Amino acid sequence: MARSFPMRKSIYPHVKRGLDVAFALLLLLVLLPFYPLVALIIRLDSPGRALFSQWRVGKDHRLIKVYKLRTMHTGAEPLAHLLKEPGQIFASREDDPRITKVGRVLRKCSLDELPQLVNVLKGEMSFVGPRPLVLSEMNKMPPIALERLNVRPGLTGFAQVEDREGRPEERLARDLWYVRHMRFSVDARIALHTAMEILGLNRRRSEAAETQPEGR
Repeated sequence: MARSFPMRKSIYPHVKRGLDVAFALLLLLVLLPFYPLVALIIRLDSPGRALFSQWRVGKDHRLIKVYKLRTMHTGAEPLAHLLKEPGQIFASREDDPRITKVGRVLRKCSLDELPQLVNVLKGEMSFVGPRPLVLSEMNKMPPIALERLNVRPGLTGFAQVEDREGRPEERLARDLWYVRHMRFSVDARIALHTAMEILGLNRRRSEAAETQPEGR
């Protein structure tokens, strides 16, 4: 893809924020009536709250509380370290026993991320950007990873549409590429790929859902 022009970089973040607010409001109005039913299904599948929240590292190193639909058994999150291979940053296993049956479906369709529309409205997140990491994961990243924090984290990102099962260094490289080339055409392409994935029209990714800690 072509290199971004400096003027576009200075203007586009403001345009991007306006688009984020408009689409977040629209989607919340459309999807909010379905939340009680989804919450009930989640709670019938496994005991616990339907909504999960976790502190993550946002733009400019600020901690933000990220929301998502619960996809793991209650209390399973602290067990992530038992699933990691030596040197791994994320716990990633196709047969992750922490994930519920309903949770696998939600993750496969990326529907568990929808409560983060609230984070978008609050200005903490964007529709497109590097996925927010928990502080312990961020601390294990090389110093260059701090560049990820120059933009708002996103519900979806370049690393996710290219290969969400890629190695940490590959995902970091894609995140950094996005930060350096952020513009409307890039965001539109990522959003389109994500929408196709949710609708089941994009089979390029692995069928296995990503099994990082809640919040991905």
